[in-house]
Amino acid sequence: LGLPAIWTEARRRGHSLDDVARWMSAAPAELAGLTRKGAIEAGRDADFAVLAPEATFTVDPAELFHRNQVTAYAGKTLHGVVRSSWLRGVRIASDGVLAEPTGRLLERDR
Repeated sequence: LGLPAIWTEARRRGHSLDDVARWMSAAPAELAGLTRKGAIEAGRDADFAVLAPEATFTVDPAELFHRNQVTAYAGKTLHGVVRSSWLRGVRIASDGVLAEPTGRLLERDR
């Protein structure tokens, strides 16, 4: 829900998807010292989400992939439907279907 929640409020306040990408990707990667994260360019990990920015959905806690299905967004309509997620260039989720976990521990670049 993070990306749709941020995008919903950002667009309401006149911000662009470029702003949201910077806030949710580039800036945190820089803050954490993760030089392979935060951008789509040669030498980076190619972590990204495919977003339908104008699509909307109403949050139904029963449909969330959370261990505890309690959310402050229950019943709220959000903009931006994540169609797929990619980790290091490999699709890990598509239209609600998750692949086997492939994450690994990240360490700060020195």
